[in-house]
Amino acid sequence: YRQLWDSRARLSKKIHEAFSKILIIKAFGLESDLRHRYLRSLIENIRLNIKSFRWSVFNSLASSLLSKVIYGAVTLFGGWLIIKGRLSLGSYTAAMLYLMQLGGLLESLSYRFEYIAKEAVPLERFLEIMDRQPGIKDLPGVKNLDSFRGEIQLRKITFGYSPRKSIFKDLNLHIPAQAWVAIVGSSGCGKTTLVNLIMRLYEPGQGEVLLDGVDLRMIRLNDLRKNIGIATQQPLLFDLSVRENICLGLKNLNPREVSEAVRIACLDDWIKELPQGLDTLIGEDACCLSHGLRQRLALARAIVRNFGMLILDEAISSVDAFTEEKILQALKEKRNSLSTVVISHRLLVVKDASRIYFLRSDNAVEEGTHADLLAKSQAYRDFFNHQD
Repeated sequence: YRQLWDSRARLSKKIHEAFSKILIIKAFGLESDLRHRYLRSLIENIRLNIKSFRWSVFNSLASSLLSKVIYGAVTLFGGWLIIKGRLSLGSYTAAMLYLMQLGGLLESLSYRFEYIAKEAVPLERFLEIMDRQPGIKDLPGVKNLDSFRGEIQLRKITFGYSPRKSIFKDLNLHIPAQAWVAIVGSSGCGKTTLVNLIMRLYEPGQGEVLLDGVDLRMIRLNDLRKNIGIATQQPLLFDLSVRENICLGLKNLNPREVSEAVRIACLDDWIKELPQGLDTLIGEDACCLSHGLRQRLALARAIVRNFGMLILDEAISSVDAFTEEKILQALKEKRNSLSTVVISHRLLVVKDASRIYFLRSDNAVEEGTHADLLAKSQAYRDFFNHQD
């Protein structure tokens, strides 16, 4: 039964992938290849279903045959006792009626046993997941975050997703409170990893990350996540209305706050064109929206919460330059006294930041204003000139 459930899971996964990535399949002409892969998985599933059916038939026949053999043996033995005068016909009849009821119960139990055996597989998987303990959790003695300024310090951080390769080694970094800062660097240098450490999605192997002078491990996770928000390059949206996606998890939100978030994310004109405005459903994964619209919708969701620290991890990378400039200008006005961290490959987006952190591929960090880095860092100049 475990093999059958695994086969069904693989089959469902292939169907989901085929429909969710249908544009790529059509664009690359992969219909035939995907069809053959699906048929192979389907044949395997049918084979396992036949194997399961054989077991069910065998179980049914075995239990039925066993009950019939018992009935026959009792009938012969009871008839022999009646002939010998050792058993009355009434007693024999009563015994047979009880035996028939017992046989029906045994057959029912055999079917129940088969059902339990089938359902035990998904139940086992479910319990296996529920029994897992999260790697990141509140430690004994954690404190509530009573106030938030947004000062981040990373002290001698060593971290890698695998023990053999470290992304950071003895990294030291200081992000001042209530500032608009930028993190730039080539792909794979650790920009998103740095964000994951700040949000405590991962913990460093060595060193410590401090928020307003307090070790992140000593701050209650719920408080930390309520004060630090993120908008990522890959927006994750739900099959809900535009309004519900923006207000996700928030109740009794002031409509003015929603309107302001929509304005800052430059969604006003688009929402006016929707048949039901903010109450229009966007579909599963917002499949009918462009990537730029999805990014702006996810950005509005982050803006409306007014986090003490907002991290934009390539959050508007698919937006045109004109709209991007309008969003950044409105966002700076909105978050004038709050901490904002912008991660981008576009140096034109980050050059006006009060402080820029340039992560080099050799694990070194250079910091300063755009003008300072241009003057003192050859690697930064090369990166900027290449972009320019």
